[in-house]
Amino acid sequence: MKLWIHLSKKGLRKRMRRLEADPATRWKITRADWKHFKKYDRFIEASEHAIRRTDTSHAPWLLVEASDERYRDLMAGARCSSGSAAGWPKRPGEGRRSAAASPRLRR
Repeated sequence: MKLWIHLSKKGLRKRMRRLEADPATRWKITRADWKHFKKYDRFIEASEHAIRRTDTSHAPWLLVEASDERYRDLMAGARCSSGSAAGWPKRPGEGRRSAAASPRLRR
């Protein structure tokens, strides 16, 4: 079972600024985080490549949009719940779903 929790560049910037603005969470954001944020587009390209190369019938990716925290949590929870109830991991060839056919991650 593999989940990819995706946050758009705009959403990530907003989250980082929100964390930085709060004295209780400011410590979570470092200069290195902002340095890595500048490479967001390159990271997404590499991520899309990795997802396509590692998506298999016995271990498909579930791509979850993370801009809405409630939706993200419900989707991840539903996958984890259904996966364990369905006897994950499945054998190769069962329930094929391809990330290659999925839309590109939004930037």
